[in-house]
Amino acid sequence: MTAVSRHVRGVADLLGSAAALYLTAPLLLGIAVVPAALRSYQLYSGDLDVLLELVVELLRVVLVVAMVVVGRRWRGVAGHPWRQVRADVAHAYRVGWFGILVRLGVVTGAALAVGAGVEAVVTESSVRTVLSALGLDGAPARRVAVSVTFAVKNVVVIPVYLAALLIASGAVPAPPGAAAEDRQGADRGADGPSSRGS
Repeated sequence: MTAVSRHVRGVADLLGSAAALYLTAPLLLGIAVVPAALRSYQLYSGDLDVLLELVVELLRVVLVVAMVVVGRRWRGVAGHPWRQVRADVAHAYRVGWFGILVRLGVVTGAALAVGAGVEAVVTESSVRTVLSALGLDGAPARRVAVSVTFAVKNVVVIPVYLAALLIASGAVPAPPGAAAEDRQGADRGADGPSSRGS
């Protein structure tokens, strides 16, 4: 088995670990819902206020920080815990940069595919049909379709992608059983990130 195929096979574990990190933490879900709601409101109303855009992006940064805190099971962020994160990320890329890039490439493709799938299902026509079945006005079907599509992306696709990026890069340790292949490869200096420093 080639190194590339081994890394590609590890994508399922990576996505499973990312989904588990995100979906089992109420704090992360709660943080992700806010920018998703704001983004959906923006797209539905046409309100492209720069301030709202800044809030959405700031909340994404907060989500990433919260993922690291939750993933590392920190009790707080006092002191210098971020130095260890930086050291672990540097170590991960030093010993397994090729595997990280391959896996993140595949994960990016998967995220784009899921996004395209959502767009293919949640169309103006399908939304109009649903609105009509509910006895509602179908006029805003296009705006509703765009809002729903971006809500799904912001609540599911983007957070899981961010969690996968953090796990693959060593910023968040993978769960014990899920990344065994990564740890073995890291010991050989040819595979994914180490999960040390948790």
